[in-house]
Amino acid sequence: MIMQVYLSLGAVHFLFFILRKRRIFRSPFNLLLLRRTGERFWLQWFFFYFFFNN
Repeated sequence: MIMQVYLSLGAVHFLFFILRKRRIFRSPFNLLLLRRTGERFWLQWFFFYFFFNN
């Protein structure tokens, strides 16, 4: 179970690393906004998944 936690968190951070490296958006503010809302969404989904699978 702990391994799933590390894998999912690693996948999320790897996804944001790729988004930052490719620079899909010209404006850094748009990228920062996407990153903040995306992290909030992933954290909510992760906690939902974690608590309902126990």
